[in-house]
Amino acid sequence: MTSRDHGAFATPRSARIRHTMVTVVIVNWRSAALTVACLRSLATEAVGFPGLRAVVVDNASGDGEALRQAIRDSGWEGWVSLRIAERNGG
Repeated sequence: MTSRDHGAFATPRSARIRHTMVTVVIVNWRSAALTVACLRSLATEAVGFPGLRAVVVDNASGDGEALRQAIRDSGWEGWVSLRIAERNGG
C-alpha cells in the first residue's frame, strides 16, 4: 500500500520531507580532531537540512572541553549536543 492508496490520510511527499529528522551519534574516545572533522563535514549538510542533529558522546576520554570549545567556536550549538560520559562503559 502506498501513500496514494490512503486517500484523505495521505501525506504529501513535500510535507514528509520537511518533517524528516536524522540524528547522527558520534562516540569519541581520544579522537577530538577526528570528531571535529566529522562534525565539519556534517555542517555543510546541516545548513540545507534543518532536521539534521548530531549527538557527540565523549566516552570519558578527557576530550570534553576541547569538543565543547570546537562546537561553540564553530557555532554548531543549534544542531550539535555534547554528552560527557563519566566512565568508559565500552
